[in-house]
Amino acid sequence: MAARDPQIRKDPTTHQLFEPHTVALLSRSRQSLQIIVFSLILGVVLFLSHTGWTLSGSDKPWTFLGPDTAWPMLILAGIALPPALIIPRVMRNSRTSPQQLAVAQRMTGDPLHDAAVLAAGRIQSATIVGCALLEGPAFANTFGLLTSSDLIHLAVTVVLLLGIACWFPTGSRFQAAVERAVENAQLDARFEK
Repeated sequence: MAARDPQIRKDPTTHQLFEPHTVALLSRSRQSLQIIVFSLILGVVLFLSHTGWTLSGSDKPWTFLGPDTAWPMLILAGIALPPALIIPRVMRNSRTSPQQLAVAQRMTGDPLHDAAVLAAGRIQSATIVGCALLEGPAFANTFGLLTSSDLIHLAVTVVLLLGIACWFPTGSRFQAAVERAVENAQLDARFEK
């Protein structure tokens, strides 16, 4: 494949920075990430369903911040929330060094395609980390619900599940994030020269 001009090419009618083959690759990357995020949500939902089914046959009374509240599970959620909000954003917004961009641009000879692949990988990693940081406390609070019948654990689990769902990559959000990352990397590379 012949090398193309590495200048930013943006079609004002479609707002797409990339060629069709790059868009197709990004679509497959996004679909893989959607499956991963959906699976993380599904795991917690299945355990929560099992917990509800188990507790429905129990004679243990439901409470809210009762004497059996599993405080370590709530503390775990509180500790995990700030890193889950900060670390993925830092990962997503970290700049691609000019050296990384130069190496990426030699992968196929299409600098925009290669930079997009690099950016998509970083976005995928950040998304998975963000979801995992919320999934652990969601499982822990579901276990807290199972052992204590305390509805605060259900509330925390639902909030954490919604947090994971917020990371779900829609087509437009994923592509826009990759485009921003590539544009920023190219601008950084120009300033480094």
